[in-house]
Amino acid sequence: MTITPLRVTGAAGDPLTEAIELTRRLKLPHLRRAMADLIPTAKAQRWDPAEVVQVLLAEEAAGRDQANLRTRRKRAAFPAGKTFGDGTRPHPRSHGRLRTRCAAWNGCNARRTCPSAARRAPASVTSAKPSAKRPSRPA
Repeated sequence: MTITPLRVTGAAGDPLTEAIELTRRLKLPHLRRAMADLIPTAKAQRWDPAEVVQVLLAEEAAGRDQANLRTRRKRAAFPAGKTFGDGTRPHPRSHGRLRTRCAAWNGCNARRTCPSAARRAPASVTSAKPSAKRPSRPA
């Protein structure tokens, strides 16, 4: 049993049109975009066919890499406007210090964890349940 290859025919049987139809069928969008500019240039400069194929496949690989990167960034749902490596990022611990200061200044519930607020906290903390006092030990 012999398998004959399926031939996609363009409107006028033009090889470039057939190649474009094949790239649609094989889902090679980046190769298709590059082919429109590259094939006439390759014909005019008499490129080796292997070189043309190598350039087209490299363009498809680069396009897929960029598309994968865009897709991964989109799925990661990073906050808008945030970038990495721009050099303006503060020291990693500064955010925690600012939060601690803010908690101490504003008097929110984080006072218990703020060391500076703990020093200023009152000596006795009232609670709903009365606590039993321990007898003090003689010195």
